[in-house]
Amino acid sequence: MIAQNRLGGSELDSYVRLFDAFGQELASNDQFNGADALVDYFVSTGGIYYVGVSGFGNASYNPNAPGSGQTQSTGVYDLLLEVELIQEDRVTLAQDFGDDPPRLPPQGTQGTLSDSLVFNDARSIRDVNVRVDIDHDYTSDLRISLISPQGTEVVLANRRGGDGNDYTGTLFDDEATKTIAQGVAPFTGSFRPETALSTLDGVSAAGLWTLVIQDAQALNSGFLLDWSLDFTLDNDIFGAFESNDTIATATDLAGIDGTGTASVSASIGDGGFGVLDRDLFRIDVGAGTTLQAAATSGGSLDAALRLFDEAGQELKRVNPAGTLDATITNFVFPEGGTFYLAVSESANVAYDPFDVTSGVAAQSTGSYTLGVAVIPGVSDPALVLSGEVSSFGTGSDGSFGAGAGASRTGLSLGGQEFLFDADNANAPILHFFGASVAGFTFRNDGAGGDSGIPVSLTDQSDAFNRRVVGESIFRGLRVQRSVSQGIQDASWWWT
Repeated sequence: MIAQNRLGGSELDSYVRLFDAFGQELASNDQFNGADALVDYFVSTGGIYYVGVSGFGNASYNPNAPGSGQTQSTGVYDLLLEVELIQEDRVTLAQDFGDDPPRLPPQGTQGTLSDSLVFNDARSIRDVNVRVDIDHDYTSDLRISLISPQGTEVVLANRRGGDGNDYTGTLFDDEATKTIAQGVAPFTGSFRPETALSTLDGVSAAGLWTLVIQDAQALNSGFLLDWSLDFTLDNDIFGAFESNDTIATATDLAGIDGTGTASVSASIGDGGFGVLDRDLFRIDVGAGTTLQAAATSGGSLDAALRLFDEAGQELKRVNPAGTLDATITNFVFPEGGTFYLAVSESANVAYDPFDVTSGVAAQSTGSYTLGVAVIPGVSDPALVLSGEVSSFGTGSDGSFGAGAGASRTGLSLGGQEFLFDADNANAPILHFFGASVAGFTFRNDGAGGDSGIPVSLTDQSDAFNRRVVGESIFRGLRVQRSVSQGIQDASWWWT
């Protein structure tokens, strides 16, 4: 706001307010540059916003009621609006050895020290800088380099500094004004490395980063005190699902209207909120239906799932240890309505679904596939059905196999198991089922494997027969699989 400071001046003592689309005040300011006001606000959710300009004394008017408010200062003004897109996120990965720094070199006075950091953020690199603190009596003995997860080596310093001591608070940055060759030990400040760190731009940051320090000359030694990587990472704020961080901006899951199936592929860690990112999806379900949902990691994301009602109350949270995937099975909706499935990183599971800035920073990022099925009726759990001489197990995804470890049951006749190695609890699965529809394929491998679609199970056994039916919907096609046997049969039937 420019009033009293504008060319020609003004009598206006300005007051500025920012409102959302419902007229709720988000921010306000009275004086910033003298009597001129300024609002600097981080927009957490895309949409329509309103800027209200008034004079001092009229700061509490109702933006939805013309003529409301109080007597105010008056005068001419210039209103300057500026919107800046934030398309990057800065993350630091650090190693501080404290009171037990590694010796450089590890033995004697000549050799190589390597230290590695694992980064679980799969976003693309826009820029990377390296910080080091090294205690060494003769810096020109040292060749320092960084090796990326892709195996690219960047030489940071190659035997610089003459007979000087130490690297103290040294930052290797392509944008520095001085090269490392122009520096003097202890190299405090910013320096351009021997080879450009920009060779690492544009690739995924995820993986093993290794600092290699070679002490090429005998007689002197030292210690690596600490080192760190400062990443600037790309945020795809225009991604397909990147406005869906709250219930108010959730994405509709096409294909689910009372019942149905849907599948989407997206990422955690992109968008305007980086490591606070989560994706919310809206589903409308019928009364008495069962939800099956699976968030399958693309390889780096440690996924978690939450289910909310319309009021933002959490109904279910799945954040399993020992796996990168998260699955909600057999959740029954006693009443129909609108609900919200949320995918996030496993460390970020206590956020407020109405506040995009809430939560904690993710420890991993990356792609995922969310598969959702809402099936009529209530699903039975995984089960084993037994006759007098044979038995079969059905997993929660409709595949053969129930139970755990060596006690799993797939197809068993006279005590002999055919699908699992009874002597090996970690034996691979020897069965799957799947289908292809219009060029799209799903495959369910059972526990420990892939589950392409969620399945609802119904035990239809009676006094003379054992039968279980698994149902789902894939690409609009109803999928049904049944397995049955007579109580005295030595064989099984499945369709």
